Amino acid sequence: MVKMAKRYKACLVGCGRMGATIDDEIRNRPDSALYLPYSHAAAYKSIGDVELVAVADIIPERVEATKRRYGVARGYTDYRKMIEVEMPDIVSIATRPSTHASITMFAAEHGVKGIYCEKPLCCSMEEADAMIKACEKYGVKFNYGAQRRYMPLYKKIRELIEDGDIGDIHCIIGYGFGGAQWTHTHTTDMLMFLAGDPEVDYVQGTVVVDAADFEDNCIETDPQILLGFVKFRNGVLG
Repeated sequence: MVKMAKRYKACLVGCGRMGATIDDEIRNRPDSALYLPYSHAAAYKSIGDVELVAVADIIPERVEATKRRYGVARGYTDYRKMIEVEMPDIVSIATRPSTHASITMFAAEHGVKGIYCEKPLCCSMEEADAMIKACEKYGVKFNYGAQRRYMPLYKKIRELIEDGDIGDIHCIIGYGFGGAQWTHTHTTDMLMFLAGDPEVDYVQGTVVVDAADFEDNCIETDPQILLGFVKFRNGVLG
């Protein structure tokens, strides 16, 4: 008897830019082959052993547009109902950061076994701790949107480093314009990835942020980084 491979059921929460439409912005770029498929919905439709069974968004028009575009059978305006009815294996979260923690915890508590969450991860350390605690408690595999480490280009760079083809790595420098949470999450992840994913000894940094951006120790703005420094336990500096 031939054993059939499991097909995983996925649900998407958030049918906006990252959830469903960013591919249109990338498609005509000269480097588009590095990134496409880019949106959560497009990525799921490209994976043979995953079925995108439903999508959810608080804006009904987005739900209907995403269903039509990707041939998704069902749509919801309440992600809780979607998760309870569809009982997916995987949930993608492509909403604003202020909702990431609550959606993650609800999904973990309702039988979801894999969660892929957009960046920024959340809005406070307390929320991050709660997300980790829920995923650990219910045995949920969790990943978030710093996906460049899975691209062939960056994997090849790490391979060259590990093979010693470019010598011993003492320092990795990331630079460029952008905010701390939306853009430089990629920079931070690449520092860690190319350093070999070591433990971190300490971090120093300066960001431009106004006290008014904080409420209950949460922040949803995207402060500019003036300077950041990371000392990794393996001796590499970032």
